[in-house]
Amino acid sequence: MRSEREYVEYAQARMTWMRRLAYRLCGQWAAADDLVQECLVALYRHWRKASAADSLDGYVRVMLVHAYLAERERSWTRRVRPVADVTGPSTAPLADAEHRLDLLAALAKLSRG
Repeated sequence: MRSEREYVEYAQARMTWMRRLAYRLCGQWAAADDLVQECLVALYRHWRKASAADSLDGYVRVMLVHAYLAERERSWTRRVRPVADVTGPSTAPLADAEHRLDLLAALAKLSRG
């Protein structure tokens, strides 16, 4: 099937771009991969309409943003992330958290370029 081959070619060619865009939206690679997978499934289902769009990349970008927003609107229980157990005698997780805060503060001072 010609349209299926075109879909596969597009998906393979734009996979890296889609992962980077999804990462910029959510800030985690695992979540970005989930968004890309969800977007690829939706793109496959709507390939005929998407491939007829003036800008296929723009169409896919909107699909990724919509997938990200839909994920954020889901129940808060799905968004809770487990945290390392710091109740034990080891203080290493606490030290790592402090270094992470220092790193994030330093990164916030950098220019976007």
